[in-house]
Amino acid sequence: MKGNELPLSCPSILVVDDDQDLVNLLERILKQESYQVTKAYDGNSALALLEKGYRPDLIVLDIIMPSVDGFEVLDFVRYRYDIPVIMLTAKRDLTTLSDALAGGADDYINLSVGLNFWLGPRQS
Repeated sequence: MKGNELPLSCPSILVVDDDQDLVNLLERILKQESYQVTKAYDGNSALALLEKGYRPDLIVLDIIMPSVDGFEVLDFVRYRYDIPVIMLTAKRDLTTLSDALAGGADDYINLSVGLNFWLGPRQS
């Protein structure tokens, strides 16, 4: 294997968020943990990838995006595929979080808590 290539068995994660800085940060962190990362900056792009046959092992999906929001992408995924979905939100209200779980999300990350909480202690 050359320099920065990942082994073929690395789990793949689709990260979907209209905040490109956040997507790039998550990509760097996840690649350090040996995940393959595919990025989509809006719901339409995520749907296009899935419709073309891309099947990640996990989708990390923002709730609030222009045009096609995270709930719409989640509905599409739940209707067609068995892919775990973790929803991202900066909203603090319990209704949004419970709606995400009721809609079929496997878990959620409240960004108002911060990514450090989600990522937990890093092992050396």
